[in-house]
Amino acid sequence: MLDGFFDWMFGIALLAIPLLILGQLIYLVWTARRRRRLLSAAPPAEPLVYLDARLAVAPVIAGRPVPEGYRLASLFFGAGLIDRTKTLDQGFDYAVLDPIPPVGFAEPMPALLRARAMELRRSAETSGRPVRLFWSGGIDSTAAACALLEAFEDAPKQLQIVYTQASIAEYRLFHKLYVAPHPGARRVKTLRGSLTGDAILCTGEHGDQLFGSMKAMSLKWRELQAPWEDALPRILTRQLRGAARAETAMRYLEPQIRACPIALPRLFDLLWWLNFSLKWQSVSLRLFADGTPRSWALREHAEHFFRPPAFQLWALANPDQRIRNDWRSYKFPLKEEILRFTGDDRYFRRKQKIPSLRGRMGARSAAIKGLALGVAADGAHALQEFDQSLRSDGAWLAVEFSTEGRLWRDLDDGESTLLTDGSDLVRRVAPARRLPHTEASAAVANLKQSEDAHADRTRRLSRPCRRRARRSPGPAAGLVAGRARERLRAVCALFHLRQGHRRRAPHRPEADREGDRRAAL
Repeated sequence: MLDGFFDWMFGIALLAIPLLILGQLIYLVWTARRRRRLLSAAPPAEPLVYLDARLAVAPVIAGRPVPEGYRLASLFFGAGLIDRTKTLDQGFDYAVLDPIPPVGFAEPMPALLRARAMELRRSAETSGRPVRLFWSGGIDSTAAACALLEAFEDAPKQLQIVYTQASIAEYRLFHKLYVAPHPGARRVKTLRGSLTGDAILCTGEHGDQLFGSMKAMSLKWRELQAPWEDALPRILTRQLRGAARAETAMRYLEPQIRACPIALPRLFDLLWWLNFSLKWQSVSLRLFADGTPRSWALREHAEHFFRPPAFQLWALANPDQRIRNDWRSYKFPLKEEILRFTGDDRYFRRKQKIPSLRGRMGARSAAIKGLALGVAADGAHALQEFDQSLRSDGAWLAVEFSTEGRLWRDLDDGESTLLTDGSDLVRRVAPARRLPHTEASAAVANLKQSEDAHADRTRRLSRPCRRRARRSPGPAAGLVAGRARERLRAVCALFHLRQGHRRRAPHRPEADREGDRRAAL
């Protein structure tokens, strides 16, 4: 009986393995042909509305030469820039979707949050489709979730909340108390699979553009408070690797900086303005720009929570409410609303901004992976090979230091990884130093090994030690990057060392120990 069953299974395996190999070969051939067809297409006739970071650093975009200042500015911000003031000459035709409103009266942030949530509820009732919130666990999407949960309190089935395991790790308490009990909550592997047209797609995008810039995370606090005329040239020189490049980028950006309708006394304010006026449109469309017409058409169903002009007016009228006297006060108006809804004082005092959305949307299709992508106003896609002429040393990996952790950005594939271990390897690498690709790969492998060793050490801590560490977290609570479990491990490790525990000495052969004793005598 068993012999017959095993013979049957062996026959199935012999038949299935060639079919799997054949299917993989067919997929690779189809992908290569589609890739060649996309690259051979003519440039779009309509103005561009979106371009990714790869296309923005190209010397020629849509058949037109691009100023070097634009390429360097895009390299500095790591994104395709669309000037909403229409001041800069970008070299190619582009269309602005959301013009900057004139400075005027602005409602307070709590009123704006409630009004926006009620607006989305009316849209759900009118269209007959639920609101699907993409909750990343960060400050922006959590503030949007608080407002929407209040607005849909008597109609919970009209609100869906989609999240990942990383979202839970970033704010476990909110997930346990509010997200998990919600009838429309659903955990997914990546958020991209939930981008469908059967719901109103709501995200926390544009929160960073209203309050500041992610570039500020890698800078010291005294640099952010300095006048931008003194600090920006130094930062551009350091991150663009050369004074000539920094001067070119400065000359290019100066007209756009002068177009700001409000004063920009500090470097933090300048980074906010550049993020607000140059990256806004790319942030609006980046979730739907994966190279497929189906995904691009879904932008019509998107309602980014912070996109309406009322929030832009608030950002222009309230420059003093973006941040107070340290990085932990960043986005404090949103954190105050979260505190009012949850009563979580620890989150209000300790939560810091991290890149919540990166790595949670999923990858692009294989046909356009590694290509430079742009999209025109009529939906036509512009694809070309990734030009790396701005990078003199070939492939490199940048290391950016922030107050919460280390952000490693591999510019070869455009992905970013937030590392949660302050290993010796990371401390040896200076901020913004570029490593050759082979050395970078070895660095990442060594860092992962160090993280595994750190996890093994903290796993051996006793349960009373972990309980005491929760009650008195100490100064190590901000050592790692926003993930509750890793933060607790770092706190426990520091507490463990304070209690006098020592690491076990490595094993040494008896001959070595005998030699040490003789040398001592």
